Amino acid sequence: ANNNTLDCHGYKINYSTSVMGFGVNNSYINYTTIRGCIIQESKGIVASDRSDGIHLRSSYFNQINNNTIQIFRGFVINLRNNVFNTSIFNNNVSVNDSVDIIGSLGNITNNKIYNNFLSGNSTTGIQLTGITSTVVDTYFSSNNSIYNNQIIINDAIGIILTLQQNFNLIYD
Repeated sequence: ANNNTLDCHGYKINYSTSVMGFGVNNSYINYTTIRGCIIQESKGIVASDRSDGIHLRSSYFNQINNNTIQIFRGFVINLRNNVFNTSIFNNNVSVNDSVDIIGSLGNITNNKIYNNFLSGNSTTGIQLTGITSTVVDTYFSSNNSIYNNQIIINDAIGIILTLQQNFNLIYD
């Protein structure tokens, strides 16, 4: 169902206590707001498993704001294939040995990532990645705005744009 709001009012979502999974999975659902949540990955999973704090796939017009997210492995916020017009703002994120704090893969367009505090070890702060292949379609990451984020990363890179990037704006 579209047009949902998950307002945790400061309550905790504790996920991946025994198997890999997502704290919040918003796949194929549009116009969703996720706010006021404490999303925490449990240490109970195997270190090689990757569990996303928030997972968006083929989803449009969403807002992710005012959350505190703590994870150990995986993506904190994972934008996957066809995520458009989503705003990610005012989140406080800390990770240890994650893949990306905010990561994307394939056709991520017209999104805004701003006013977030991102910190971690051995991780990438924000990564936008397009896909290009002779076997599959080419996807772009285009017209995204990344601004006013505070990114503190030890032993890795703050922002990465790779493969098929067009007209992305990064400042402050």
